[in-house]
Amino acid sequence: LQTVLTKAPDNAPVAVCARLAPIVTTTAILLQQSDLAICCFNATATQTCTFQSSGIDNNLDAFGSSVRLQDLVFENGASNVFFGGNVAIDGNGDHVIVDCEFRNGLTSQLGGNLFVQTRGTLSIVGSTFEGGRAGESGAGLYVLNARALSIFESTFTNNSVSDADSVGGGLVSVLQNMTTEFGQQIILQDVDFNNNTADLGAGFFVSQLGTLPRLSLLSCEFEGNTARQAGAAGVVADSLDSVDLIVQNSSGAQNEAIVCPELLGFFDNSTTPQCLQLAAGFPQ
Repeated sequence: LQTVLTKAPDNAPVAVCARLAPIVTTTAILLQQSDLAICCFNATATQTCTFQSSGIDNNLDAFGSSVRLQDLVFENGASNVFFGGNVAIDGNGDHVIVDCEFRNGLTSQLGGNLFVQTRGTLSIVGSTFEGGRAGESGAGLYVLNARALSIFESTFTNNSVSDADSVGGGLVSVLQNMTTEFGQQIILQDVDFNNNTADLGAGFFVSQLGTLPRLSLLSCEFEGNTARQAGAAGVVADSLDSVDLIVQNSSGAQNEAIVCPELLGFFDNSTTPQCLQLAAGFPQ
């Protein structure tokens, strides 16, 4: 697998999906393809391919319009370019991640386990983000400029950001340095956030979502998350009167923060926070 990927020509479609024996890679891979698909199966369809960094570089940098990762494990990556400790994806198409595990990634700024930049969409199903560490934002996952973000049946566990005023221990999604002619559409369904840590938004932090955005939390669970300042479960940093926020069948337990131990949001573009209870749902 590693040989095929490293010898792939730049700016050409590459797909590597096969039944393979377990693989451990220790060298970071840089890919610049128009379309990239990496899948790994064995006879029982369990995860078998592990990208394991030696701890001095990340595992995978993928530059391409569309990237698909399936049944892969990425662990122990350490980015030296400030983002994407385990994996960095940069391409303005539609990206898909299915049944992957991201473990113990480290970066000084953004996306300890995974960093994704796209003006297209990002869809994640059945994946785990665990033990990520970042200085600034998004120790589990940092998503920049995506038009839509959908996460289903996934977990964010033991991810932490350490800097002062750091945000999003588990997940961060923002629009930045671009026009806001569209509103970001975010769906989190059957997603668990456990024991994540940040100053603001230990579970998740979303901000700068564009025009008429929507955020849906459906059947999500938040437990044991700690915000050193506010919003242990999550923070919606845009004014809530400009965000179509939907919270249904979600719950929180043993989350801790100085302000708003569950959800924190802002109304009327003010700096006065509004605390929301997950179990009460929203709108009420």
